[in-house]
Amino acid sequence: MGKVSNISFDTDGKRAYGIIVDRVNPAIAEQGVIVSIPYEWVTAVGDVVLLKRFPDRIFRDGPPEGL
Repeated sequence: MGKVSNISFDTDGKRAYGIIVDRVNPAIAEQGVIVSIPYEWVTAVGDVVLLKRFPDRIFRDGPPEGL
């Protein structure tokens, strides 16, 4: 899908909110889009991140009209 570039944390609550992914595959997202994936969608983290779910396609300003 892309490369994990950062993780968003709540330092007070000591909890991860999500992972930030850049260099996203153009088959999944518009060119140059950086994606924030909610941590609840993550199944496992290692050399590869496994997700429980993910949208079919990501658009910079939301889906085009009619989709």
